[in-house]
This record gives sequence, structure tokens and C-alpha cells, in this order.
Amino acid sequence: MEKKTNKQASSLQMVEIDHNKFAVELMNGNMNVNLTQMAKPFGRSKRPESWLKTQESIDYINALSVAKKMVTADLLTVKRGGTNQGTWAYDYRIALRF
Repeated sequence: MEKKTNKQASSLQMVEIDHNKFAVELMNGNMNVNLTQMAKPFGRSKRPESWLKTQESIDYINALSVAKKMVTADLLTVKRGGTNQGTWAYDYRIALRF
């Protein structure tokens, strides 16, 4: 499987749930979620990097990768520096599971 590199953002929006705001990006008909911003209200122990190390998340992301016939790098990315930093899930189901 090859990593897709032609991702083009169609729009970046802020979503508010229970008075907490986080970024979502609408891209190619899918909602991409900034998990880092989503987790901020819940403290350091709930950061995406902690969750991504759990066996549950590993199994779930691997199963989703197989089902969608995509490499896991196309499902998650970490953006460092610049704007829109954080751990981004490129499938809304990962954000819901998180």
C-alpha cells in the first residue's frame, strides 16, 4: 500500500462540544479531527500519544487500515511547528474511538 500525499484541505473549521473547541478539517468529503485540541480539556493523561500506545488503539487503527485498504500513515499524522499543529485523525471514526 502506498501513502497518499495529495491531500488538499477544503476548509478548516472550529467545532464546539460541551464548551470545548477543537479544529476539524473537511478534506475530500471526510472530516479530519485535531485529536490534540480535542483532548486538551481532559489533561495531560488523555493526550493522543498516550492513547495511541494502547493495544486497543493499535488494534483498532490496524483493523481500519485493512478495511479501508490504506496504510496507517494515511489515517493519522502528527503536525509539528507552523499552524494547525497536533495529532490529526484523517478518519472521523478514530476521533470517535479516541
